[in-house]
Amino acid sequence: MQAGIAHLAPSESHDRLRLGTLSMTSCFETTKTGGHCYISVCAHAQAAYDQIDFAALEQDVQQVAATCSMTHSPVVFGHNDLLSGNILVLQQPGFDPEDPDREGPVGFIDYEYGAYTYRGFDIGNHFTEYAGFEGDYTRYPNKEQQELFFRHYLAADNGTAADTPLPSDQLDRLSAEANVWALASHLYWGIWALIQACHSPMDFDYIQFSNTRLGEMRRRKDAFIAEACRVFGAEGSPVQAVPAGAEQLLQGQDVNGVVASIAASSLCPS
Repeated sequence: MQAGIAHLAPSESHDRLRLGTLSMTSCFETTKTGGHCYISVCAHAQAAYDQIDFAALEQDVQQVAATCSMTHSPVVFGHNDLLSGNILVLQQPGFDPEDPDREGPVGFIDYEYGAYTYRGFDIGNHFTEYAGFEGDYTRYPNKEQQELFFRHYLAADNGTAADTPLPSDQLDRLSAEANVWALASHLYWGIWALIQACHSPMDFDYIQFSNTRLGEMRRRKDAFIAEACRVFGAEGSPVQAVPAGAEQLLQGQDVNGVVASIAASSLCPS
């Protein structure tokens, strides 16, 4: 089994993001036309929902999904929620809390989101969590910091020395893969928060959390997609949304392969 640190089966992950957005959009349209939809009972969140451009959000999902397909990220078993609170540095009994062992063994907790997923999603999701509970996305790891992570990640998988520098082309591919899947992570948790705003009993500003995640996705999107185009596809400007009707055209085919081909050939123009 390939090492992984990351939720959805490979044939479902892109569609879950897309369908989650579409179902919310359909729900609001039903409500507007006098129909009934469970989410319509969320009076406390309705004003915020009314400000959301779901058509633009659907475009974001399509664009990011197409670009993620270009990376051919391998499927691994992942954690899917590696924020700092779920990562423990294990200590010996009787350790001094004022001077903990920062080099001790690392362990993960809270595997309720654990499942098979794409490697890029889990690593990209972890990188977004460098922002901490404060949501400071200036902490997102740079290329040098990412290399340190990747060297240890690969060493755990194949037994190589963690201090061995990575070839530049391998580092470019791993970094571009993680970065574009980080956009998918922002989408995933941003949409999750919109749903939680309606249903969760917790006293938490889910709408603000969603705005923060989706805002960071849009701030980084052009640069990360352009990077993916450079590394995995043709040199050029950011990819466009998947063409209308592509879903029907792709039915019964190798969707991931076809979307990757479309993204590389026509969505990353030279």
